[in-house]
Amino acid sequence: MVKKKEKDENVQRFCAFCEFATPLPTADGADDDMICEKKGVVRADHVCRKFRYDLLKRAPKDKPRLGEFQAVSLDD
Repeated sequence: MVKKKEKDENVQRFCAFCEFATPLPTADGADDDMICEKKGVVRADHVCRKFRYDLLKRAPKDKPRLGEFQAVSLDD
């Protein structure tokens, strides 16, 4: 019996995170357009039926900063 892959509902389905899409470099440095292997030149927020999530295209969240610590004497 073959199990079906469970869909992750938290994944945003944009071409910017797709395995088949590559950012299109522009003179002003904006990444608004993508080159898709399946659809050609598309917007970064475009979604198609061939979407396949690429984990490496997602930027990780920043770690929370630790607060300031004070030295405490344990001898008292």
